[in-house]
Amino acid sequence: MLNRFMDNNFIRKLIQYIVIEDEKNETNFNIHRFRMFNDLFRNFDLDLIDHFIEHLNILIDEKTKEKYKGCYREDLDPRRMYCLIEFIRTLINNKTTGNTFLETSRWFLVLKRTIFEWRIPTLWCAINEYVKEMLDHPYKAVREYIANLHCVLSVSLSFDIKLPNGQSTHHPDANRFIDTIHERLHQAIEIYERKPLG
Repeated sequence: MLNRFMDNNFIRKLIQYIVIEDEKNETNFNIHRFRMFNDLFRNFDLDLIDHFIEHLNILIDEKTKEKYKGCYREDLDPRRMYCLIEFIRTLINNKTTGNTFLETSRWFLVLKRTIFEWRIPTLWCAINEYVKEMLDHPYKAVREYIANLHCVLSVSLSFDIKLPNGQSTHHPDANRFIDTIHERLHQAIEIYERKPLG
């Protein structure tokens, strides 16, 4: 891969492609492109600088600078944001329910902790435990927000991985969560069969 990026002809074509894509598609910051360049320079730093430096001015313009403002918020260190994380924890532990707007807003704030990714396992465990109890929340909007594919529940389970040494991480366990839901559904079916709604 390094040899490919050491080839000036390849770099020139890549930069042209990126410029054409940017002109066609006026979207926001492209996280995948950022990570590609970030990883390249992190792994091969000075070897690539000489080959890229002459092409960088083509990529950097005012519109690009505006788009990339968000990239500096990625991958924040949770130790520097301790107060904010503790505030979010109090939101989770707050058992009082307001109206639908307040509940969904609270969970929207909790969901924004994804910028810390895997670095806050205790918070993800707390979120997951509380969310399990809220799957039968009285407000439909809250239930949908929590169970939505791209929202709180899926994010809290997304860091459940096995490490190469076979140990699991200290994050919520997806299999255990599914077993819990299976048990609750089984109980609900038994209750319904004993006393149907109609």
